[in-house]
Amino acid sequence: MLFADSVGCTCRERNMKDGLRRIFLYGGLEREDYEQIREDIAEHNRKCLSVTNFLALGLMIASVVMSLVLPSVDSSLTVLCACCLFVDVVMLIASRYALKRDRSMITPYVWVCIVMLYSYAVMTTVINPENQATTMMVCLAIIPVIFALRPSVSICVTVAVAISFDCIVVQVKEPVHWEPDLWNSVVFGIVGIVAGTESTAIKFRSFSLARKNCSLFENDLLTGVRSRNSYEEHCDEFLQQAEENVICIFADVNGLHEVNNQKGHAAGDQMLQTVAGAMAEAFGRDRTFRFGGDEFVSIVFDTPLARTAQMAEAVQKKLAGEGYFVSCGMAERPAGKIDSDRMLMEAEKKMREAKARFYSTPEHSRRARLSENSQPL
Repeated sequence: MLFADSVGCTCRERNMKDGLRRIFLYGGLEREDYEQIREDIAEHNRKCLSVTNFLALGLMIASVVMSLVLPSVDSSLTVLCACCLFVDVVMLIASRYALKRDRSMITPYVWVCIVMLYSYAVMTTVINPENQATTMMVCLAIIPVIFALRPSVSICVTVAVAISFDCIVVQVKEPVHWEPDLWNSVVFGIVGIVAGTESTAIKFRSFSLARKNCSLFENDLLTGVRSRNSYEEHCDEFLQQAEENVICIFADVNGLHEVNNQKGHAAGDQMLQTVAGAMAEAFGRDRTFRFGGDEFVSIVFDTPLARTAQMAEAVQKKLAGEGYFVSCGMAERPAGKIDSDRMLMEAEKKMREAKARFYSTPEHSRRARLSENSQPL
């Protein structure tokens, strides 16, 4: 009993440690799931960067105007606001235009924005040591929530900024002024850490769930090729990739119904997976779609029709060697504006003609196949 309790405690401790590790490193996700959403995180940070820079731009302009109009404002604040205004304009332009094309620069720009905001908060405190550091408290509480940073990174940055700020205010302020700032930095730093960690975890889970839902929509779970939904959703833009011609290959798996009835659905699933794998290998997994229970469509770009026919025949021979038979039909269109529905209907019509020829042969007639499959094992 004691041994079982100790084992249970050990497992709970291990699970707790693993859960904390995932929260601090990957926002509660597994590492593999986190790696899949890195592009979503970058795009989210780009949008947040654009909004933050726009708001900061208004703040800096207002600060510059006030520093010029009010004689009581220190001239150093005017210089600081002007410098921050210049940096903010550059980042605003970059976040709205350049970063859309070069996503690798999003993270550096995010850090420049964070450094600028914290620097502005620190300098306003140094310039006005008699006032409470309201700007710094707002930054400590808000910045961890705005951007989707890994919690471990966000926590380390918040703690480092709070400690550095405390060291500075002790040097530049009187005790009567810096004591409230110290306590406030602790409180608002904790608020920022807790809120930022929870906010990041929610964002990461949302990105991951969206990716999984998209995968369910875009891909066929059984065969691993793309789904009919994916083809219909992206068909027009997908076909625009062609430069010379587009060939649609419509394939139908012969005998799936008999296999399911005689050998079970597991054998039928294996049949579909084998056919899908052969077509994906020949024509590309991202260009092969499962259209129905036993129907597949592959799209070929910029390849002569004769060459494509040879590739389709090679797929049929390979599958025939494994005991599976596929009927294919093809339709070709020149690159440009393509009526995908008519192209698909033409390929399907030719497939059905090929299927009829297949079953017209004595060895492959449905009656012969049913008779053969009904024999005792």
